[in-house]
Amino acid sequence: MNKTIDILTPLKLVSVALAEKRNPDTFFKTRSGLYVWDNFRSRVVAKASPIDAGTKFRIERRDLVRDARDAKIEGALTNHFFEESAVCAVIAELISKQPNGK
Repeated sequence: MNKTIDILTPLKLVSVALAEKRNPDTFFKTRSGLYVWDNFRSRVVAKASPIDAGTKFRIERRDLVRDARDAKIEGALTNHFFEESAVCAVIAELISKQPNGK
């Protein structure tokens, strides 16, 4: 059986456009409503650069259809390598779209 179909739904493409410039060092600081893990700052944010407003990202989205351990999920993903700046920009954009940016 195809291991991807076994635990993940078929691929969906989602587009995310940055509403404003995203500076990871400024955005990803613990504050009211947002806790930022120290290792995330040291391992990801430290390597990320700001990205300009209007930048668009196409993200491959899959939904987990049954419980699975991390190793099995990672094995089912065909391409899950991310550049730090892009990850920080997309996460910051999605957090900002939530009520009160939390």
